[in-house]
Parts: sequence; structure tokens; C-alpha cells
Amino acid sequence: MNIRKNRFYDILPYDYNRVKLNHSKLEKTDYINATYVKNDLGQITHIAAQGPIGELETLGGRRDTTIRDFWHMIWQENVECIVMLTLCVEGLRHKCAIYWPENAEEPIKIDDTLQMTMTCITEDEICFQREIKLEKAGQKPRMIMQWHYKDWLDCTAPENSELLLSFMQKIRKENYNRPKLVHCSAGVGRTGVYICLDLLLDALDKSKHINVFEMVKMLRETRVNMVQTPEQYATIYETIAMAIRQRQNSSVANE
Repeated sequence: MNIRKNRFYDILPYDYNRVKLNHSKLEKTDYINATYVKNDLGQITHIAAQGPIGELETLGGRRDTTIRDFWHMIWQENVECIVMLTLCVEGLRHKCAIYWPENAEEPIKIDDTLQMTMTCITEDEICFQREIKLEKAGQKPRMIMQWHYKDWLDCTAPENSELLLSFMQKIRKENYNRPKLVHCSAGVGRTGVYICLDLLLDALDKSKHINVFEMVKMLRETRVNMVQTPEQYATIYETIAMAIRQRQNSSVANE
């Protein structure tokens, strides 16, 4: 019953740390392809998820749409920040549904209990930023910010690690409540790189020793195939080295 809710049939969450939906007693399953990620203190810092499946991808009955499940997860886990690392279509292949409203100030009903409205959209050279108001019957509305990175294709490294670091630093400055929800298409390659770097930057903030190999190993024990390619693995080293140099230069400048 759950298999059609997966974008890729070989990319599945482990049972011990998967997100379980509790949005309706009438649902036949609590399943969504999403995983809790913890830091070294055992705190849940991120949710790694596949990109939601849309109606266009359900033709033939091979898959079920998961947009509704996705937004119920956002509400259930009190997510304030969504990081999207894929285009919706890459090389003529669907990678993720358009799961947000396309027009500003136009309420979209998700189901009988949830609706959303895009209140603002901005764009710069790195990303789109979409502010979405999520409303649930009888409860206070919540504001969700989606940060949509523009230029990072599946199974590749980003073309510019400096832009990736700048993108991450912008998000980190906002101090969103955790967990952050991070997704690409399958929720393992680009998602793994981003979460790995975010946790390494957390360690740097606390002046802790960092170990890229051990961090990737931990993530792969958390969710299958996190950080998919050698190029993506190298990107982690390149980006974190850049972050360290920036901090050293800043310290010298302030002396």
C-alpha cells in the first residue's frame, strides 16, 4: 500500500527513524518518505524528505500523490523552513511537484482541514524565497518560508560552492525553529550534502572538531544513500573549507 507513495522504489526510509503521520484516524497508513535527522546530542535538527509527488506523476497508477501528506507533515512537525534543492523538471523528467500556490494571495485548499496562501515571493541570483501562510481549522495560522535553490542538478555537485555557502548562510541567519525540512527529488543526494554541511557549520559555531567522513557515515546510517556521488562528497570538503577560511579572515580583520 505504501510503495506507490515513493518517488523511487529503492529509496526508502528506515523504519526506526521515519516520520509517522498522525493527521487523521481515518487514514489507512501513517507513511511518508521522510526521515528524522539528529545531531550528536540526539536532537532532531532536520527532516530529510523526497520531493512531493504530484498528479501528473500518478498516471497509470504507479504512484500516489503525496502533496497532502507533505503539508500535513509540515504542520505536524511545526516546520518553519523548507529547503528545496531541485528543479521541478530536469531533463524532461519530473523531479518534484509544484506543491505550493503559484499565484500570490490566492488561497489553495489542501483538504478539509488545511489551506495555504503564498503571501510573498522574492528572487535573487541564488534562489526563490516563497512565504506561505498555512492555516488549519480552529488553530492559529503559521508562516512557512521555502528557500528554493536554483542551480543544482540531480546526482551532481553544485556548479558554484560559494553560492551554495552563501545560500546556507542566508538561511542560518534567520534562526528558524528546528527541524528544517530539506528535500531534493529522492531526498538523499543533494539533501545529504546540505544537511551534512549544516551540521558541520553548527559544529564550527560551537568550536567543535569536525570530521566530514564520520558525518557522512552517520547520515548514511540515518537514511540510505545520503550524499550520492564522489563529486558531492568533494563539495562538502570544498564548502566547509571555504567557511573556515571566511571565519579565519574575519577573525584577523577584527584583531
